[in-house]
Amino acid sequence: MRPPNQNVGGTCPTRLPLLSPPLYVFARAKFFSLTKEACSESFKVNIDKALSHVAGGGGKVDEESVRNLLFGDYMDADRLYDEITDIPALIRTMEQ
Repeated sequence: MRPPNQNVGGTCPTRLPLLSPPLYVFARAKFFSLTKEACSESFKVNIDKALSHVAGGGGKVDEESVRNLLFGDYMDADRLYDEITDIPALIRTMEQ
């Protein structure tokens, strides 16, 4: 299980932690911008509506609000890779 913000390193040809902080921040911002565009153009989905449950106070999804997303595939017997919304259930599952 890996938060989406850690998946950036797997999709970029450069290892982002090796970049200087200003360049790393720029790379994250660019990746987020490309993701928003892809959602809109390819899937015809507005990311602000699709992720409204994690959006900040203004209702707009930004880089920081996306960092609150958590996905996994062990919460359900069907092994679906889906968003984990029930943290206490996740903890119970992990402790079993």
